[in-house]
Parts: sequence; structure tokens; C-alpha cells
Amino acid sequence: MIACVTMTARLIGIYRLDQTRPRPVTEDFPVAPINGGAVLHATDDLLLLGIESVKTAEADGVVALAWGSPPADPQDLLHLYAKHGDDFARALNGHFAVMIHDQPRGKLLLIQDRFPGIVSAYRLERDGRLYFSDRIEPLLRVCPEARRQHDYRALRQYLADTYITAPATIYAGVKQLACGERVRAASGCVTSDIYDGWTRPDERLEDGDQALATYRGLLGDAIGDWLARDPDCGFLLSGGLDSSAIVALAAGRSGRALSTFGIAAADFHTDAPYARRVAERYGTDHRERLVDGHEVDDLPRIAWEMENPFYEPGTILSWCALSLASERVSSVIGGEVADQLFGACVAPVRRRYFARQKYGPMLKPWLGLVRGVARMPVARASTFVRKVENRLAGSLDPAYWCGRYGFRDCDMSALLRRPLPEDDRYDTLAVPDTDLDALYNFGCGVLNRDYASYGILQINGRLGDLLGIETFSPFCDRRVADHILSLATELRFHALPEAPEDFTFKALHRRLAYDLLEADIVDRPKQGGAINPLIHLLDKTRLDKVRRALLGSDFLDDLCRREALTALFDDVPHNATRIMQMVALDLWHHLFIEGPADGPPDFTLTEFLDTRAR
Repeated sequence: MIACVTMTARLIGIYRLDQTRPRPVTEDFPVAPINGGAVLHATDDLLLLGIESVKTAEADGVVALAWGSPPADPQDLLHLYAKHGDDFARALNGHFAVMIHDQPRGKLLLIQDRFPGIVSAYRLERDGRLYFSDRIEPLLRVCPEARRQHDYRALRQYLADTYITAPATIYAGVKQLACGERVRAASGCVTSDIYDGWTRPDERLEDGDQALATYRGLLGDAIGDWLARDPDCGFLLSGGLDSSAIVALAAGRSGRALSTFGIAAADFHTDAPYARRVAERYGTDHRERLVDGHEVDDLPRIAWEMENPFYEPGTILSWCALSLASERVSSVIGGEVADQLFGACVAPVRRRYFARQKYGPMLKPWLGLVRGVARMPVARASTFVRKVENRLAGSLDPAYWCGRYGFRDCDMSALLRRPLPEDDRYDTLAVPDTDLDALYNFGCGVLNRDYASYGILQINGRLGDLLGIETFSPFCDRRVADHILSLATELRFHALPEAPEDFTFKALHRRLAYDLLEADIVDRPKQGGAINPLIHLLDKTRLDKVRRALLGSDFLDDLCRREALTALFDDVPHNATRIMQMVALDLWHHLFIEGPADGPPDFTLTEFLDTRAR
């Protein structure tokens, strides 16, 4: 087991919306929500508790507070707020959440940056009060009834995607601030808007040479700024294009040999050989952790840290790499979110567009007909019909790229005892498909954005907290992100003249990579640093315990058809992610609902399975 730093909430606040209610006082907390916490600020309308590392600043009745990486100076926030008003957060660059209490104007602002996950903000409205925190659990402690009020749309999304996107959490009353969201509480009402989303400007950068020079400079500056803050930081080096290019750029800006960290697996294909070549070329001190599957024993501690039901195939791999790095450095730089900013859903988007060109206005009614037939009572029980639906409709759904490692729509009806409501944000029939650029914008600005924040960054942020290490990606730097989003479509993915439906992905980034890396590293098929979750189920004893534990869970038995759970084990290699996803779901229920536990678990997955298996 890895020695971990126990991280709890850094702050919790109560803001009085209803002036007829008593003012908030420390006695409103039935249990101390923050270990070693202290009152940071208190007025007739606001009570703030936090640990000593959370700082506040006050001037003329306005209080500012921020938590994040790197933390913003609250005094600077006051100046920005005085100058720019509610739009001040656009001037900030980093991972942050901000609170402004403007007592003279009678309002409170909660603001989340455009890349939530590494830093998060949550809110809950109850009994004339707005509660907020950087964690879910403290909100459940002050409003324990919220623990039993589940958001079943969020549960369905977890089953489909393996993660849950803001504003939802698994608890119906608790909302997570979304990418670039600004929440205002004033005059007894709470409203919100998006002040800084993943939007692409109308005017796009067309000059490839100029765009490349700017891109290289901005990416290097973002890396250099972090090196100036932490000269001894490490680098996550998977061997993929993004992490390799970052190491290459950093090597020219550091006066020392960089520390790089990666993972490998003996019986699974990984990018580790390419990572070693990059490390050798740039003279890094490279360390690898050999993954053998037993790392999954740490899943209970990880599940506790995530709070929501969560299992993304890269979770354990991120855990391994970050735990290795945490033994030597206090912060790491990785290449996360590059794919999503450039538009990683491009393949299904192009399939959708060219199908629209071929079938014309009949495409949406046709998809609707396929989906409607597949949901008829007789069809729900037919494996053949579900496969037809997946083939005809699923392949034309851009959302299926975006982290959808779980159960597809065509499998969900066979899995669940009772249907769960769907989230219309991802309704394939509502996708814009008459204009290729609109499709790209939808894919990047909705699907990729959500997956980047809640399927990738949330892993790194939460695991970094657990291990006491900061995580950073220069692609989340405001300057770099804005530049990528402003690129013309052709600079993001270059269409091949001889095959219009084919393309070169991340065209501008690949041009930079050719300048920094050997050509065969750039040209190889994309691997992405992933290792199949099957590695955790190769041990026959563990696999048998997993099967018996899932089939022995009263919670899963109430949610799922037993025959559907049993069928997952008929093809373990194909269903490995789904099996591990169900294990994580059962763990979440055990930790947060059945108990709930008072703190992080002290048992391994093996020990949990032993108590669960029947």
C-alpha cells in the first residue's frame, strides 16, 4: 500500500439567502467538517470555515477567497474585482475556484475556472441557505438528508461514461460548478451563467507558420512559468506525443536534468519504449513503475477520494505514475487535455457529417426510428436488436467517443431492472449535423470539454490531493488553450485530399512534434499510454472474488438484472472496464451510503471482496 496524505475539505461556507432565517453560526455544523479548522470570516450573512492554508482578504466590506493551484492572492482578487466587477476572473490564469462576498451590494459570487476537476467547488441550497465547499462530503454532513437523495440521471451517465459531469453529482441536491461557471447569490435568489467556456472565436487563425511559432512560444512559456515556481518539479512521460513534446520543450528551459516518470506492463503493449527514447535523447532521470495488476488493491482509497461513483480506465495508471512521482517531487507536469482541446471526437464527428451528406434530411428521423424500435418492450430483451441499434445509431453518435467506456444505450436496457432517466445534453438526435464546423464546435465545446474536466483532470486533481502532489498541464494554461481554440479547423485536423473522410489529427501539434522528436515517434499509431483494465482481472482468484462480490451485492441486485451482471463474465476481455466500473460503483455505495464511513478506508480491494463475496 502507498503511504498517503489524508486530505479533507479545505473550506466550507454558509451564506444566508433568506433574511428571516437566523444568521449562520459555527453551531450549525453538527460535526466539525474540517480537521483543525478555524473561522476565516463571519458576518450576519456569511460564515466561512477553513484550514490555515486558506487565506482571505477584505477591503471596504468586500471579502475575497480563492483556493487552487497556484493559489491566487486574495488581495489581488480584490483589486481585480474593483476594476472589472463580476468579470474579473477572466484575468486569472490557473486552476482555481473563487468566492467574493460583496456585503455593501448584498451578493456572493462563486466562480470556477474553465478546467474544473483539479480544483472543484460544490454548492447546495437548503432551508434558505447556500452551502458551498471544495468537497462533497462536508455538504452531506451539514445536510445529512441529501445523502439519500440521488440523481438518477447522474447514475445513468456514470454507467454510460464511467464519470459524472457538472453541474450534476450523484446527490440530487449537491451541484458542482461547471467549466467557467459563475454563481450569484443576491436578493434571496441564486442564478448562474458561463463566463468562460470552451468557445471558439468567429475569426480563426489561418496562417500555419504563424500559428506554429505562437503555439511553440506559448506552450514553452506555460512550462517555464511552472518551472520558475517549482524548479524541481517532475514530468509525467508516457511516451505519447503530448508528454514527449512537453519534456522536449522543458529540457531547453531547465538548467538540470529533468525527472521523468512513466509506467510499463510486462504483458501489455504500452508507450514505455518511446518514453525511454525521449528520456535518453533529452537526458532525463527517468523512472518507471511496472504495473502488474495488483495496484487495484488501492481502489477503496481512490473511490473515497473521488466521492462520486468513478472508474475511468486510466484511474489506476494515473495512481501508479503519480505515486511514483510523489516519492521524489512535490509537483508534476503532464500532457493532459491536449487531445480534447484539439477535438479528439473528430472521427465520429466526420462520420456523422458525411452520413448527413449522403442521407440528407432523413438522417435524424432514421436514427430516431432505430432508437424507438430498439426501446420497444420486445426489442429490449433482444440482444440482436441491441447490436443492430449499436451498429446503425451508435456509430453515428459523436458522444460515443468521449470517454464512453461503459454501457452503451443499447446495452443499458438489458442491464437495468428499471429505466434510468437520460441526460438530454448528450441526446444524439439534438447534435448539429448539417455543418461540419458546428459539429466540431459541439464535439470540442461539450463532449471533449466534459470528458477533459471530469474524466481526466478530476483523476489527477483528486489523486494528487491524496498523494500530496500538485498536478499541472500546460494545455490548461489560459494562453495555450485560447490559442488552440482559435485555430482554423484545418490546423486542428488536416483533411486528406485523396480521402475526404480521413484526416491528420492535431495537425499543428504534430508539426511541432516533428521539430522536437524523431519522425517514427510522431508517425506511429496512437496508443495514448493506456493499459487495458483486463490486467486487474488476470488473477483468476481475484476474478472469481469480483464475480461473487458483484452477484452478492444487494445494491447491485436491486439496480441490475442478475443475468446481465453474470453475462459480463462470459467475455471478460471485452467487458473488463464495465466489470471494474461495477466494482467501483459498489465500493462507492458501501463507503458513502451503507456506512457511511467516518474517514478514508483502511482496507484493500481484496479485503472488501472477501467480505462481499458469497
